[in-house]
Amino acid sequence: MTYKMIWLLITGGMPLKGTVSGPIGIARIIGQSAGIGIVPLMITMAHISMALAIFNLLPIPVLDGGHALFLGIEKVKGSPVSLRVQENLTTLFLILLVSLIVFVSWQDILKTPLGDKITKIVQRK
Repeated sequence: MTYKMIWLLITGGMPLKGTVSGPIGIARIIGQSAGIGIVPLMITMAHISMALAIFNLLPIPVLDGGHALFLGIEKVKGSPVSLRVQENLTTLFLILLVSLIVFVSWQDILKTPLGDKITKIVQRK
């Protein structure tokens, strides 16, 4: 299910806005699950852990999957990817990943009561 969702996000089959949650949204979801009971909380925590593990294995240079990608390329090529290329790709994807985290966190904030106040202020201007 996580792979399918990631694929839909990449291909545009599912919008990023409102679909993905960051740390703030995850904390809200965990709080709601805890309010229901221990079993829903444990199930939610397991789903989050699995989704994070799968995300971490994506072949993105900043993540563990990126390290595996570089090692795979080295195995096929017979020599390592140049340090400069690795550094440039890692920097690029770090910037993209941080940008994604900021965007998703902002979307999470907009779903809170504070976000309602921010939206009203912006709409007045």
